[in-house]
Amino acid sequence: MIDITLGSFGIPESITSWEVSSEPYLVDHRHILFTLRGSGTLRLIRNTRGTNWGSFREGLTNRLERGPQMNMKDEDDVGLAVHWVQQDLILAYECNYSLTLLKQVDNL
Repeated sequence: MIDITLGSFGIPESITSWEVSSEPYLVDHRHILFTLRGSGTLRLIRNTRGTNWGSFREGLTNRLERGPQMNMKDEDDVGLAVHWVQQDLILAYECNYSLTLLKQVDNL
C-alpha cells in the first residue's frame, strides 16, 4: 500500500531513485524514500508523538461497530475478523497522525 500520490505534472521525470526503507512501521507498511533531481532527498516521516489518541479510539470504535456480524466458530469468519480488525486499526491510526516532510540537501 502506498500512502502518497504524486500528482504534479513532471514529478515522475524528476525522480532519480527510490527505495523502500528497511525501518519497520506498524504492520506491513514501510517508508518510501526518493530523490527529486536537484532538490535533495525528501522524506515523509509519521510523527507518532503527535497522534490524536482520543480521536483514534473514537474512530476505531466507530469502525468496529460497523463491522460485519460473523460466526466465530467458522474458520473463514475468524480469518476475516482478524483482517477486518487489522485494517480498522491501521485506518484509525492513519487518520490521526501527522506527517513531517524532511529535506536533506545532497552533496553534489
